[in-house]
Amino acid sequence: MTPASPSPSPSPAAAPSPAAPSLPDASAVVVPQHPIVLVHGLLGFVRRSLTRLLSFSYFQGVEEALRETGIRVHAVPLPASAGVVARAEALAAAIDALPYERVNLVGHSMGGLDARWYVGRLGGHRKVASLVTISTPHRGTTVADWGCQRIGRALAAWRLFDAIGVDRQAFDDLQRDVCEERNAALLGAPEVPTFSYGAARPWWAIAAPLQVSYRMLQRAEGPNDGLVSIHSARWGESWGTLEADHLAETGWHWTPPGMTRFDHRALYLDIARRLAARGY
Repeated sequence: MTPASPSPSPSPAAAPSPAAPSLPDASAVVVPQHPIVLVHGLLGFVRRSLTRLLSFSYFQGVEEALRETGIRVHAVPLPASAGVVARAEALAAAIDALPYERVNLVGHSMGGLDARWYVGRLGGHRKVASLVTISTPHRGTTVADWGCQRIGRALAAWRLFDAIGVDRQAFDDLQRDVCEERNAALLGAPEVPTFSYGAARPWWAIAAPLQVSYRMLQRAEGPNDGLVSIHSARWGESWGTLEADHLAETGWHWTPPGMTRFDHRALYLDIARRLAARGY
């Protein structure tokens, strides 16, 4: 299969993949004017606790790293597997509950799609100063196409999702044709300055759970992070291609022996530095 053709404005960068961005240490970061709101992807969460002493978050250690430099940051919870519209509505409510006039949104994966719908269709342009997306499937992903086709043929699987209360709309909303329809629906809608990162690694550096989807995407769409291709991830102004897989982008590392672990905290510090430099 060939990747979907690029959507109209806002269009992705047409140039070859930029080199991996140079990531700063904490001392190089300047505090952005507006707080940062982290928006998680499909099946995401803010924080889960196993015991009183053991907990973990979707954006592993990112909030702590940003707060240590004086940056105001909040991670907001969205319905884990709901569709883009429902998640965008939850995002609107979460941002309205924060005590800020304007915020910078940073969305990982599906979180970037939710943020764009919130900005374009739910009045979010009035409260959002900027949007940064990290490996967001703006044009969908072959992985979702394959998954929905296979599960769709196994009706028992859909019935199981319904029986256990899992909203399956998100999986439909990540298909390539659905994403292109949503992009068309956003044409002419309000926008905010939007910046994007793609990500890719060679197959031997991709986390084991992503190996099958990586190879599927490599054949259909080209370089990818195991779930989203660089082509699909570019939107607005490209801020580069990260040397990471989809899990490592938020700190869930499955780094093979001999590989340098991706510094995900430095990525978010770099985002804050870039936003501050542009007055956001």
